[in-house]
Amino acid sequence: MHPFCYEELDKMIQLICFSDMFSKEEKEALIKKLMGTASVHYKTPFWDGERLKFNPGGIHGRFSGRRMQDKTLFAERLKTIQKAINNLGQIRFKFNSYTADYTMISKTDYTHVLSPYHLVVYHDNYYCIGLKKDDKRVWHYRVDLMSDVEIVCDEEGKMMLAAVC
Repeated sequence: MHPFCYEELDKMIQLICFSDMFSKEEKEALIKKLMGTASVHYKTPFWDGERLKFNPGGIHGRFSGRRMQDKTLFAERLKTIQKAINNLGQIRFKFNSYTADYTMISKTDYTHVLSPYHLVVYHDNYYCIGLKKDDKRVWHYRVDLMSDVEIVCDEEGKMMLAAVC
């Protein structure tokens, strides 16, 4: 008795193969684990029995070609934003863009102040959704394009409370 039918295995392997969240080694390890749950008769177009049948480096995304330091900084940004969300605080940050060779560059010197309310993942990109003071619009920013993310504190070092509409 196998825990997954062929159709479910196909879908999970496709999700892993085409996600830019995993390195080539992570993809291979996950697929090997999945294949270990399958029948010996199961075949997939993505796996030859020992390795991936395509070049995972051809799938470009925010994590696939980045250095480990970038991943660590990204994780720290997420933690800071989540802490502000959990405590109904505010964050300040700069919003940037990428060059063709995936180098982040500053668009302006403007510092955004946002009351974050939710983190959303859409097509393997994290977005921070929130409000700005005295603005009734809902704002969203891609987290990987944010830099210098910090929680806003008052003069006494206490977290500033979120903006309310």
